[in-house]
Amino acid sequence: GTYQVIIYPKLGTACADTLTTDVQFQKIPGPIAAFLADTVCFGQPTIFTNNSTDQQQSGFSWDFYNNGLYESGQIDPQWTYPAPGKYVVRLFQREGKCTSVAYDTIQVDTLVVTGIKADTTEGCVPMAVTFTNVTTGANRYFWDYGDPASGPADTSSKRNGAHTYNKPGTYTVIMAAKNNAPCPDSSETIIRVGGPPPTFIQGAELVCFGGQDTLKATPGESSYLWTPGNKTTDTIIVRVRSDTTFTCVIGDSCGTTTTMFTIFLGPNVVASINAVPTNTTCLGTPVTLDGGGGGVYLWSTGATTSSIQVYPPKDSTFKLRVRAEFTNCLDSTTINVQVLPKIFSNLALSGDSVCPFTPVTLSIKSSGGSNTYSWSTNSTTTTITVNPYSDSTYTVVVSGPCADTTIKKKVVVVSPATQINADDTVCPGTTIILSASGSATYHWSTGATSNMITATINSDTTFAVEGAISNCTDSAKKIIRVYEGIASNPPKDTVCARNDIRIKVIVAGGTHTYSYSWNNNISYDSAAVTVPTPPYQYICKVTDGCGSVKIDTINIFVKPSPLVSFYLVPDTIIPGGTFINFINQSTGASGYYWNFGDGSTSRDSTAFHEYEQAGNYVIYLIGTNSFGCPDTMKRDIQVTEEIIVPNVFTPNGDGVNDVFQITAGSMKVYNIKIYNRWGELIFESDSPNISWTGRSTAGVMESNGTYYYIIQATDYTDKNFNLDGFVQLIGGK
Repeated sequence: GTYQVIIYPKLGTACADTLTTDVQFQKIPGPIAAFLADTVCFGQPTIFTNNSTDQQQSGFSWDFYNNGLYESGQIDPQWTYPAPGKYVVRLFQREGKCTSVAYDTIQVDTLVVTGIKADTTEGCVPMAVTFTNVTTGANRYFWDYGDPASGPADTSSKRNGAHTYNKPGTYTVIMAAKNNAPCPDSSETIIRVGGPPPTFIQGAELVCFGGQDTLKATPGESSYLWTPGNKTTDTIIVRVRSDTTFTCVIGDSCGTTTTMFTIFLGPNVVASINAVPTNTTCLGTPVTLDGGGGGVYLWSTGATTSSIQVYPPKDSTFKLRVRAEFTNCLDSTTINVQVLPKIFSNLALSGDSVCPFTPVTLSIKSSGGSNTYSWSTNSTTTTITVNPYSDSTYTVVVSGPCADTTIKKKVVVVSPATQINADDTVCPGTTIILSASGSATYHWSTGATSNMITATINSDTTFAVEGAISNCTDSAKKIIRVYEGIASNPPKDTVCARNDIRIKVIVAGGTHTYSYSWNNNISYDSAAVTVPTPPYQYICKVTDGCGSVKIDTINIFVKPSPLVSFYLVPDTIIPGGTFINFINQSTGASGYYWNFGDGSTSRDSTAFHEYEQAGNYVIYLIGTNSFGCPDTMKRDIQVTEEIIVPNVFTPNGDGVNDVFQITAGSMKVYNIKIYNRWGELIFESDSPNISWTGRSTAGVMESNGTYYYIIQATDYTDKNFNLDGFVQLIGGK
């Protein structure tokens, strides 16, 4: 920081003065030394990790022995201690004139060196092995004998080990040792345990009758004895004529094993070939050869399937060898296939393009052989004559030893389909274009020879044209009509007062694209419009697509209408017991019709009505006069419910007040529960029409006293009722 220094004169002098100055001190940050090392085992290097700050600007020195021995210039050094023990390590850090030091204690523990010796490492089952432990520096041990099948006997914590092996195999024995320090070690050895050899015999299980088989026993080490035959080699060659079982006793240093092998006599194989359909075929026609008699097939063509398809170019012989599956039992046979030359046919036409119903001759010619012919016309001759009226295809089937051919020929019938294209109806004085199509050349009734002509139509006119393709002709006619003049039929309408009316003009003739223009500011372009009354006269101008105009006038006659009105007294009631008075205030009406909204109606001028159920009802009154003109008015009425609960009843059987009866009218949802003084439910009902008689749900009459009820209900106007209270029972048991 910065400090102020004041110098005063010596006391007692005559002259007084002071000197003031500022002195500033600045602290230079020094290094912070820190390092990390772990506990190690004797003989292993210790790795020191330097965690000091400012490592790049500092110098470091290490003291590993506590005796001033330094290793300078290394940031993260390694050091191996010469003996077990506890050592204090110091780290010095210098940065400029500032220094720092850090300390740590290193524990070097004794190293464990393991070793085991087995009294034997090879033998036969059961094999007992004793293990001697030559470990130094340890006080705890763990043995794993590598024999999990022995259960708890597979491990031990004794210094020396011992184990008996009861199954042949190779076992790895591991002994791990440690002391109080974390410096363990382990050793292992291999134990090989033998037993009677797990032998087997190799050879073919199926042999053909009289065939031979080679049997080899493995993996014996010292001796073999075969039955039958009494041979003592590992391999023998046998010849069988029936199913035979061979036995071999195989021995080694740990005992003998007896193994059996059965040779079964293979099936008797007989090869066969069947040609489908026959072994005689036409050139280029396939023949299917079906082989039989075996499970494995080999044809002279190289195929290995049981059935093959061949296309022999000439008389040929095919050979088949068959073998029973999984054996070498086989047989062979051959078949000869004869190939006949193929016959070719040709169908000729006397003409392939004719006019309708012109005779055409079709002739079939074949290259040879004795053939038959079948035509699509049911004829069987070599030549037929037909008279087609449209494009037709004719078919002939040629049948013979090597002729099974279907030949088709199409005869094209040149048939002009002349037609005239033009509008059927036009406006008078219209110039139109008529075009002909469907032919190559044309000749019109007007003398023109092009496919298109122009004509002006003032009245109904008929046009004719003759068309031709080659020497085939056709003709067509077309009548062009003119539109009739426009006509209309306006109706006369009568309407009741205060009502809209729909008026309409009925138009005929002219083109059917009419436009309408009404007076009285009616903007609808329509034959029918809805208008109010008055005014009483409407004029409509109708124009068709040809420009023809027709004007019609419609007169409307208005009849008087009644004025209906009524009100209700009262306008809100409870159901049952109260009549509503419907006060009719209508004028100009002679007949009335009431609809009370609950399915009831009346035709009285003044009406009364009683509602049985709660709800919202809509009442309609329709009044009519002598002209048949009606008027209608509607009003709403609400019928509400009430629930009346008595507070006492006397179930004594005298016919008076014997039940606890709830007056609730009609309810959409209803539930009542009654409890005694101890809070026990003794009565429940989902209908107000079911009364409580004073008895419990078990039918036992309750005692005199006070009972608590809860009522929850909803009427048909969706009004909810939640009531509770007390009722007094008098006259019970």
